[in-house]
Amino acid sequence: MATAKRWIVVADGRHARLYEQLRPGAALSQIESLDLTAEDEKEAAQRDRPPRAHDRFGEGRHAMDKGVSLHEEAEARFLARVTNHLEAQRSADKFDEIILIAPPRALGILRTSLSHALKEAVKGSMDLDLINETPEQLRTRLSDAGFR
Repeated sequence: MATAKRWIVVADGRHARLYEQLRPGAALSQIESLDLTAEDEKEAAQRDRPPRAHDRFGEGRHAMDKGVSLHEEAEARFLARVTNHLEAQRSADKFDEIILIAPPRALGILRTSLSHALKEAVKGSMDLDLINETPEQLRTRLSDAGFR
C-alpha cells in the first residue's frame, strides 16, 4: 500500500509555512511560504468607517461596529487565502492528508473556512504557535503528539 502524501501547515495570522513529509517520521521539507502582504492590510484598511446610529433619545450617535478590528479582518482574509491555496493544491493531488498547526484563534478561522473535502483530508491539528520552529523541531513535536 502506498504511503499517503502528508502536508503540515503551520500558520498564524500573518504567515503560513507548508511542509511535506514523505513518510511517517521522515524529515520535513518546506515547500511553500505564504505571508500577509501590505495589499492584504491595505484592503482591510480601505473599508469605510462603521455605519452610525442615532440614539432613540437625545443627540448621541454611535458606531455600529461588528467588533472586528482591521488587523483581525486582515488576518481572516489572509487565512482564507491560505485555505483557498490548500484547496487548489488538493485539487491538483499535491497531498492526501494535512495536519494543521496554528494558535487557537487562527486555527479556528482555518477550520471554519475549510471545504468539506479539505476537512476530510485533515488528519489532526495542534493549537500552538510554532511558526518560528525549525523543520526538525516541528518533526519532533509531531512525533511527540503521536503523528507518525
